[in-house]
Amino acid sequence: MSRKCKIVMIAMFKNEATVLKRMLDSTLGFCDYYVMQNNGSTDGSDEIAKQFLIDNNLQGEVYVCEEGWKGFGWNRDHLIRYCQGQTSHGCDWILKMDCDEVLQIDNDFDWSLLEDYNC
Repeated sequence: MSRKCKIVMIAMFKNEATVLKRMLDSTLGFCDYYVMQNNGSTDGSDEIAKQFLIDNNLQGEVYVCEEGWKGFGWNRDHLIRYCQGQTSHGCDWILKMDCDEVLQIDNDFDWSLLEDYNC
């Protein structure tokens, strides 16, 4: 894998402990910074996210959305605004992941496609 672009992964969760680590593990090696929004989890999801960053020596943060879950669009927009305004991730691209997704990237993926910032 040869990539020059930097990617920040964003995700929001509420009680996603059963799938969160699988999703996060799938992003290892592809993301340079992580911003995760906790929307009132009571199942330890927040600890899974924090421990993932620690165990893998990754930069990022898990923050609590004080308003909790208001709806997909509202919370997604809050997460993006937080990522863009409250963090110093220095990344070129934002990758939005849902906790029940798994990132799969072909071995021959052409990373140079992401180096064109004029899109």
